[in-house]
Amino acid sequence: MGWVYSLKERLSALFQRDRAERELDEELRFHLNKEIEKHVRAGVPRKEARRIATRDFGGLERFKEEVRDERGVRQLEDFISDIRHALRTARKQPLFTCVAVLTLALGIGATTAIFSVVNGVVLRPLPYNNPDELVTIWASYRGGGSRSSMSQPDIHDIAAETDALVALAGYSPSALALTGIGDTEAIPAVRVTNGLLEVFQVAPVLGRDIRPEENVPGGPTVVVIGHTFWRDRLGSSPDVLGTTIELNAQQFQIVGVAPPGFDFPNGTQLWIPRYLNVAGCGRDCHFYRAIARMAPGVGIAAVQRRLTALATRLEGEYPESNLDKSFNVVTLEDVVVGDVRTGLLVLLSAVGIVLLISCANVANLLLARASTRTGEMAIRSALGGRRGRILQQLFLESLTLAALGGVVGVVIAQGGLSWLLQLAPTTFPRVEEVAIDGSVLLFALATVVGVAFLFGFAPAFRLAGVSIAGVLNQGGRSGLAEPHQTRSRSALIVVEVALSLVLLFGAGLLLRSLQELNAVDLGFKEENVLTFALALPTASYDELEERAGFFASLEQQLEALPGVESAGSVFGSPLVRLNRIFAGVDLLDRPPPPVGVEYDALYRVITPGYLETLGIPLARGRRIEPSDGPGAPRVALVSQSLVDRHYPDQDPIGKQIGLNVSFGFRDGLPRTIVGVVADIRSRNLTRPPEPELYLPQSQMGADMLTVMVRTAAGSPELLPAIREMVRNLDSGVPVRRVEMLQATLDRAFQSPRFYLTFMGIFAVVAVALATVGLYGVVAYVVSRRTREIGIRIALGAKRIDVIGMTVAQGIRPAVLGLILGLVGAFGASQILRSLLYNVEPRDVTTLFVTSGMLLAVVVVAAVIPATRASRVSPTTALRVD
Repeated sequence: MGWVYSLKERLSALFQRDRAERELDEELRFHLNKEIEKHVRAGVPRKEARRIATRDFGGLERFKEEVRDERGVRQLEDFISDIRHALRTARKQPLFTCVAVLTLALGIGATTAIFSVVNGVVLRPLPYNNPDELVTIWASYRGGGSRSSMSQPDIHDIAAETDALVALAGYSPSALALTGIGDTEAIPAVRVTNGLLEVFQVAPVLGRDIRPEENVPGGPTVVVIGHTFWRDRLGSSPDVLGTTIELNAQQFQIVGVAPPGFDFPNGTQLWIPRYLNVAGCGRDCHFYRAIARMAPGVGIAAVQRRLTALATRLEGEYPESNLDKSFNVVTLEDVVVGDVRTGLLVLLSAVGIVLLISCANVANLLLARASTRTGEMAIRSALGGRRGRILQQLFLESLTLAALGGVVGVVIAQGGLSWLLQLAPTTFPRVEEVAIDGSVLLFALATVVGVAFLFGFAPAFRLAGVSIAGVLNQGGRSGLAEPHQTRSRSALIVVEVALSLVLLFGAGLLLRSLQELNAVDLGFKEENVLTFALALPTASYDELEERAGFFASLEQQLEALPGVESAGSVFGSPLVRLNRIFAGVDLLDRPPPPVGVEYDALYRVITPGYLETLGIPLARGRRIEPSDGPGAPRVALVSQSLVDRHYPDQDPIGKQIGLNVSFGFRDGLPRTIVGVVADIRSRNLTRPPEPELYLPQSQMGADMLTVMVRTAAGSPELLPAIREMVRNLDSGVPVRRVEMLQATLDRAFQSPRFYLTFMGIFAVVAVALATVGLYGVVAYVVSRRTREIGIRIALGAKRIDVIGMTVAQGIRPAVLGLILGLVGAFGASQILRSLLYNVEPRDVTTLFVTSGMLLAVVVVAAVIPATRASRVSPTTALRVD
């Protein structure tokens, strides 16, 4: 930071110049008088003594200049003078300045906007105490995913036996119906094994956290409330501890208030115990997420080693539930931003390419302007101008353009950022932390300095090296040595075209990926289907018949509404992550599978109208019927993929299966397969259909279902009537997550569309800039060869030959850029692999199409100025100097 203090001293010297000059005069007068007195004492007359002393000093003014240089004032004066000259130069050439500034502003603004997102989402630490110590723990199975839910007994074993963790809690997100405070409303809630506040090292504003001893069967119904809930619902009352609120028709005693800003996970406002019930739901029930804090100084590798050893021991003790089960530890940051980190870094790289192309274009502009300034630079050099001083002046001119571009770019970034966030997927993490803040402005400042060096380096050194002899040898013509300038401009075009192809190829891959996603057969019809979620309070609906009766009555009333074609409900809506159950199935017509091998399936609990409402075809057998009630024989439907996997050469109708899942009404009775339905894309668009079971709600008794209502096109708004209908059935059941099924599907497309949109924009901008740059190069070449072209035409050359000659010279660097771009595109495309679906990163078809498009564009950019040149009359051309 020494240069900062040096600059401060120089500024102080400048702004206090008058005082410094007085002090300098006084100091010089003091030393001069001492010299005079010395000569007088030696017998020299005073007048002669003054002359001798002045001569020895070498002239007061020259001495003053030397002192000024030593004190840095002169250099700073030169610096400020050069800045003023740069501003005057920019003002004298408004068209050049506007083009250069807008070109740079486009690149700097886009880069700053994307960086602000990367900074807020990826680079900024999570807003927790010591966030690097926070980790998540997931179960993993041989042949399965690496991030599966945990069972509560496994979480307790990890907490008890792993000293590398100082705090651990399992949690399962939910929603609780709040009654007694205004209208019934669903409040984001989490059921936890232990208190989360300890894990995050935060203290409650009031009261305490949930205690481990409260997490037992029949434990107390206590709740920790969020600070926002306390403020908005309870008026920030200091006497709230010990009072109760009604949640899901049960009274919960408030034991604590979370601190401001704590709402983990995802806006949670209520935390209640998840009571341990090993008998009813033990190690086979995997619906917890686990979060922990590592002990200080313990790395994630050490935690993983301990968890691996524990998993091995539990596998030996509980082979029926823990065989081939391991535990994986992942940082919380990876979980929060892992899905978007690659995509954002790809966008940042892409916009960086646009910035480089912008710099190349401005460098081309400066090279063109340099041809008119060689005389000026030669005269400066002849008059004694040092090369370093000339370089400083030229660099400050570039820095001035970059600074103006940076100011405009930040304005563009501010406006573009709000638009960018509007297009961001709803699942985008940490959006609220994205802003143009100090770190982003510092990045913009660094970018300004960097781009000033990038686009100003070559022109500045070229001009600073001009000599008066070189200018005189050109016979009075203004301009740099043509071969050098042409090579520099052509090299910039090579870079621009190569980088443009890389971006265009990446955008092409994303476009093809999106096309593949759009072509996916979902297996169901999403048009005109309204969905909403209902959760029945278990305290009020503790019988199977009560839960079945509620949804049967609701759907019957829904189908009576004008414009409603059908209605049905499901536990685990397609393409929604909530309420998914993936568990084993017992195939009772064959021997049990070997130990460690399970017949897995995705469980769907449905009402009779579900398949019809979604238009899921029945392949054979029958559907779920209203007659499949609690007292009827147990039945099930299976998907075609389950049949293909387990009954490839058999008719599954009539086969019996056993379930490993219960909603509290386990009867142990086998289920008979009565129908086979077509496959659907259940989890997401990119995963192939999985084996599924469809089970009657009236025989399973799920307390949370998503209701789906298919309406006729153009039917009136049904939501008010639906809310009133649910309120009449039970005023304590809130209607939640209301949206059209098409919106659910659109959400699955948000991420690929987001990345494609911005990659496409950057690619188009890059191609446009490269095209303008190539056009400028060809136009410049034409302007320098106008006389030659006129002579050729006068001597009988055909215009088509003139055009071909000029175009060939112009597109030669573009073709070289295409070749280099092919290599770069193949290499860079590998980082897009995680963003693609059913498209190879090195897709030759996409590369061929994008290369052809870019080649066509550059040919057009070269042909236009060449055609104009061919139309110049020989008489006009011969008058050109």
